[in-house]
Amino acid sequence: MTKNGKLSADIFKGSTINTPSMLANEDYLDAMNWATSIGGYAGLVDKSMANLGVIEKFVEATPWMEFLAGDDPSIRSNTSVCLKVTDLDADQVKKMAALLEKENVALDVGAYRSAPPGFRIWCGPTVEAADLEALMPWVEWAHAEVKAA
Repeated sequence: MTKNGKLSADIFKGSTINTPSMLANEDYLDAMNWATSIGGYAGLVDKSMANLGVIEKFVEATPWMEFLAGDDPSIRSNTSVCLKVTDLDADQVKKMAALLEKENVALDVGAYRSAPPGFRIWCGPTVEAADLEALMPWVEWAHAEVKAA
């Protein structure tokens, strides 16, 4: 903010400091415009809830998958959805995650080290429900592959 030991007043008159900061500002503006285009805050929440609905439907139909938060929907995250696999040990679930990554289907979805064996799936509004719907058969496939091994 200084040049040759003096305050650079040009930055307060619209002078560009650096290109990366301008790109970050444009990304932010694009994100805000997109969020507004889908209904603002309410639209973002609705999209996340619809995404969570895809996972809820899968968990309901899959006896070996549960929400880490348990059966109480009021304490589930609708963005960072955490699941646990109930019929495999931690190493087997890691193999499932590795299979999904190898197939380039899901990256970095394994549960945290200190969590029960399972997955973390981002369901925020930047994700399309159709992509989550496409993921679920892959999760079933990876489970079947590990169970058969």
